[in-house]
Amino acid sequence: MVTIFFSDIIGFTSMVGEMTPIQVMKMLNELYTIFDALVEKHGVYKVETIGDAYMVLGGAPDLCPASEGAEKVAKFALAALDAVSNFRREDGTTVLIRIGLASGPVVAGVIGRNMPRYDLFGDTVNFASRMESTSKSMRIQIAEPTYFLLKNAQGNSLFNMSMRLGDDGLPGIQVKGKGRVTTYWIHGMQGEAFQTCFSVASSAEMMARGGSWPASVEPPADVPSISGVTSAGVRSVSGVSASEFPALREETVEVVVASSGFPPPSASPPDNTPPPSSASPPDSTP
Repeated sequence: MVTIFFSDIIGFTSMVGEMTPIQVMKMLNELYTIFDALVEKHGVYKVETIGDAYMVLGGAPDLCPASEGAEKVAKFALAALDAVSNFRREDGTTVLIRIGLASGPVVAGVIGRNMPRYDLFGDTVNFASRMESTSKSMRIQIAEPTYFLLKNAQGNSLFNMSMRLGDDGLPGIQVKGKGRVTTYWIHGMQGEAFQTCFSVASSAEMMARGGSWPASVEPPADVPSISGVTSAGVRSVSGVSASEFPALREETVEVVVASSGFPPPSASPPDNTPPPSSASPPDSTP
């Protein structure tokens, strides 16, 4: 089983209509030279570029466990997204991409004699392409098999992921040739993007105990409300907006509460009042 990465540049057709051929080549060369360096860094395989699309493979041709291949591709995807966020065109404008990942079986090999190259065939290739085309600007959408591989990755890499909701508010989206399928977003590594959840959850717990929202912690616009504060601490982040900021899942909530430094809301605050003296006051009556 392999994991396949697809990305493309949003609005590329209209963008190049305002550029000279040399400018187009220069922009793609500069951006994808950065991607090529990230391919080497993360140990994945660059399959090809097709116009503005970039295709990467993990788990072949250098064989490795499926979860390891998925982890490498996911790390590459995050690094590529970060690189694009810092990339500027010649005129100083930004470039936006969308990314899709899918995992599954493929048939791979070298085709032909003239200009031979390593190529992939199978439904997984088409599914990865659909994950990219149905993704959103500067987001990484992954298929459900990829999600489970990343959950079981052996490299101690904890990815911050959340289920994608459709326009009807229910899990899953419509994918051509597949019907409604469950997909997920990768938001970052657990130690990075999860920090926002930690700050919000800790501040919410402080409020539940009668305190005030700290000025140093600004609640993200993606999280309009926080609810479900119980004796175990903050249980959930609710009111997720269209941008789908990841809700705190059951298995991560305990980490937040344990790391926040706050006692459960049911615990009574320490009483700092000095204990009454048992000795009787001196009698000053004349």
